[in-house]
Amino acid sequence: MNLQELQEACHKGRKGLNHVLAEMEKAIKSPRPSFKSSVPIMEEIVLPHYKIAVLFRSGAYNAKLILAEFGVQVIADGEDKVVLLAPNQDKMKAAKKYIDE
Repeated sequence: MNLQELQEACHKGRKGLNHVLAEMEKAIKSPRPSFKSSVPIMEEIVLPHYKIAVLFRSGAYNAKLILAEFGVQVIADGEDKVVLLAPNQDKMKAAKKYIDE
């Protein structure tokens, strides 16, 4: 492949890419301002050591309870951080409220 063929291939590729981007912009002018309510959410929160101990004592009983009750998975991430994986925003709020109480 010589230089001219390479330049031509790049030009055609750019033209195709511009066409795809123009079609995408016709369909959606701008990104959504917020996610849908059904989008899974991941959030990292910092908790005092005693709350982390309560969540994960006795074979992680309370973490499993939160998973069963709200569908939110609780994962220890370091000494003072916990990651919450929730199926939607409402369940995340309910699990955080439960943890705070």
